Amino acid sequence: MKLISIFISIILLSKISFAQTPSIDGKSYAIILYIQQERDSRDTLMFHDNSMTFATAKKYGFVIESIKPKEKNGNTHFVSTFKSKKNGDMIWEGTVMNDSIAGTCIWDKMLQNPVNYTFTGKELKKP
Repeated sequence: MKLISIFISIILLSKISFAQTPSIDGKSYAIILYIQQERDSRDTLMFHDNSMTFATAKKYGFVIESIKPKEKNGNTHFVSTFKSKKNGDMIWEGTVMNDSIAGTCIWDKMLQNPVNYTFTGKELKKP
């Protein structure tokens, strides 16, 4: 009976350790934004405590937004919507693969057509 209990405990512990996947929490990514394959600008995406922001967010009146990242096949997928009274809405959607990030951003500015960006980037490693 003790042997069965030990065996079950080992199985449960191994499942818990294998279920843990890499997290984007505490990581930052230097990105390049493109409009129709043409380089537009640079920014930095930052993830902390299930929230996301970007370096130029405050400049345009956006605040930190919560995210619910989803892990699948070792990659992390996220979606976040930012709202600004002056500058409309931004919807960021992306996938982190190892130390790389890629995705889309739609900036729906008031009184203008939405701007559709794609972005790619790399993790900024802490020294």
